[in-house]
Amino acid sequence: MTDLKTPVRTLLEEAIEKTRSALFLNNFDEVISLTNRIIPQVPDNADAYFLRGAAFYGMKKVPMAITCFERVLQINENYQPAIVNLAGCYKLVGKYEEAVLLCKNALKSFKNDPEIYNIIATIYAAQQRYDMAERYFQKSIRYSDKYASPHYNMGIMYLDRMLAEKAIPCFIRSFEMSGSFNSAINAAIAYMMAGKNAEAEQYIKKAIEIKPDSIRSYCTYADVKKHQNIEDSMAAKMEELLQNKSIDKEDACRLLFALGKIYDDCKLYDKAFSYYDRANNIKLNNFIPHKKPDIRIEKFEKELSWLSENINKDYFKERTDYGVLGQSPLFIAGTPRSGTTLVEQIISRHPDVIAGGELNYITLIIEKYGISKNEAYPLFLNSLAAPDAKDMANQYLKMLHDRCGKTQKMIANKAIINFQIIGLLYLMFPDAKVINCRRHPLDSCLSMYFQNFRSGNVFTFNLKNLADYYKQYCRIYKYWKGIFGDRMYDVCYENLVADQSEISSEMFAHCGLQWKDEYSDFYNNKSSVATASIWQVRQPVYQTSRYRWKNYDEHIGVLKETLAEEIAEYEAGL
Repeated sequence: MTDLKTPVRTLLEEAIEKTRSALFLNNFDEVISLTNRIIPQVPDNADAYFLRGAAFYGMKKVPMAITCFERVLQINENYQPAIVNLAGCYKLVGKYEEAVLLCKNALKSFKNDPEIYNIIATIYAAQQRYDMAERYFQKSIRYSDKYASPHYNMGIMYLDRMLAEKAIPCFIRSFEMSGSFNSAINAAIAYMMAGKNAEAEQYIKKAIEIKPDSIRSYCTYADVKKHQNIEDSMAAKMEELLQNKSIDKEDACRLLFALGKIYDDCKLYDKAFSYYDRANNIKLNNFIPHKKPDIRIEKFEKELSWLSENINKDYFKERTDYGVLGQSPLFIAGTPRSGTTLVEQIISRHPDVIAGGELNYITLIIEKYGISKNEAYPLFLNSLAAPDAKDMANQYLKMLHDRCGKTQKMIANKAIINFQIIGLLYLMFPDAKVINCRRHPLDSCLSMYFQNFRSGNVFTFNLKNLADYYKQYCRIYKYWKGIFGDRMYDVCYENLVADQSEISSEMFAHCGLQWKDEYSDFYNNKSSVATASIWQVRQPVYQTSRYRWKNYDEHIGVLKETLAEEIAEYEAGL
């Protein structure tokens, strides 16, 4: 009998090894096919189920991966890789308590296991329980001096929190230990966010050495600085990558936007526009198959029509007791690319202001409240009671404190949604400070057209849709301005860059802050920056983005025609 079993065991081991090789090469379909044959023959083989689960995970089929990893642990409860991977899958589907419980039970068998400590830390980070996350990352690091993952994951956590200075040493240590591409490119991004572009450039080049054809590296290089000449810009290599027939559309878009930026830097404006135009056409024709590109414009129209009919000055006069008094969070409003990041960097130069970036907390609160009342914004404003507004405000404050720690400092939020919901912001925080950023309509729209937004903003893929979007923004701005007047401080980008000290001192006064001339060096601000033009906000105020549209005059006839009224009105107000 022994002689008969030996060949079977050998065949099984060969099959498992073949499956491992397929997984290593990311041949996930082959892994599934192989395990389809192995498992019926040996239904209690933990390795087969684990490899199958790993393949499903690689295919982004997380529920199916969970089923496989759970089966592994039914067969062998101490199968450590399955514990770690199942906990990671639980995290992805929001089963945080189950994930932590699984890991902490496993620590009874795997005492001081750095991988388990690391996965616990990532779970706490996903829950924004950052103190606990740091504690477990440090435990993981303490029990292994050769394990790069906790350093890398802690760096990602700090990046997510806009703490670039803390992220940098994490990525550097991870890179020293692993030499990985991801460590190098994220070190570069952290350096860029911290305003250290020379160091960022060094790590981009390290990333390129590791992966010479990495599109992400070249696109990051395009953003790291203003390029003076084509020869030093790596444009030739990027053009070569663009010609690859196997390149997917998303990567082609990224390269086209990056090349557009380089050609714009080098004042090759017609060529730059052609690349931006190609990129947007690809997005318009391929990435929005199930929704119209102007869906947000229609939503704005409906919201504003309802607000105009139902919410006026008297509505707010009757609700002066709403919200949380004595709290003055700062909300910076405006369209994308209207100068909101510049304003945030200037205002956060004051030691009592924290730059929060584009925080989506109000959106989450609105969605949660709308679901609970079965009524979406702005319709729920009619039934919003004082305790509701106070509860929403307290939720927002808790989210701020979870992110930034308990602080008395003013925290700035420049979420794109802000200009739509100014009335709700004042209901939540009667003492809130609102700065509305405005920029020449043509420059605003063109800058959005030139930006490769990671998600949403589908209206930016077409110049006519952009113009329609901007018209709706102007209508919403006028509506709120008509109700709140000088409670909203307006900053015109052109005036700010022409006379930074004067306009900045007015902004500070509006926020109850004392202006000092030393704050003019906002580009040395230690606050992290995550924006479309990081290098720009790390420079002294520059004039080149004023009336940038003139470089593209022959290409933007549809913008000029559609926005003729808005352009005339804006220019008259300067």
